[in-house]
Amino acid sequence: MGIESLLEQIEDILEESKTTLGGGKIKVDKDSILEVVQEIRLQMPHELIQARKIANDRKEIIERANQKGEEIIADANAEAARLVEETEIIKRAKAAAADIISQAKAQSDDMITHARDEAQTITENAEKWSHDMRASATDFVDSIMNDSDEILSTAMDEMSKSVKDIRAAREQIRRAVAKNQ
Repeated sequence: MGIESLLEQIEDILEESKTTLGGGKIKVDKDSILEVVQEIRLQMPHELIQARKIANDRKEIIERANQKGEEIIADANAEAARLVEETEIIKRAKAAAADIISQAKAQSDDMITHARDEAQTITENAEKWSHDMRASATDFVDSIMNDSDEILSTAMDEMSKSVKDIRAAREQIRRAVAKNQ
């Protein structure tokens, strides 16, 4: 179950919660909310694993680009050697070989630069996404916990007031009974 599903589950629990008497507050099942929050915490490392995988993919892309560049340079060197051996015009062969090597080096450098830029962009996007998801989940859980604290505080105040009212009523009854005796 993904983090989005877990957040939807919290929303469902909140929507299914009963409204208390007075003031649009709701009574929530604390255990259900805490279970979902725990599941979100267990899900969080998954995004980190994805970010690490993207970083590893970046390394592989760069290694492949380096390898391809080396192959192009090796091919260019082989071609240059073949041209020197096969042709009578040594100067042309050397110039062509240098040209091929230069082009291969430039192409290899371009591929490596492009691969690094692409890997950096992927890594930054993954880190931003992971950070945003954590921040959203943390804010949502904090909001729920603050609402729960307010509900509990209000309930405790109301209970305390009711206990005082009951004690006052009991005292009035005692006085009335004592007066009648």
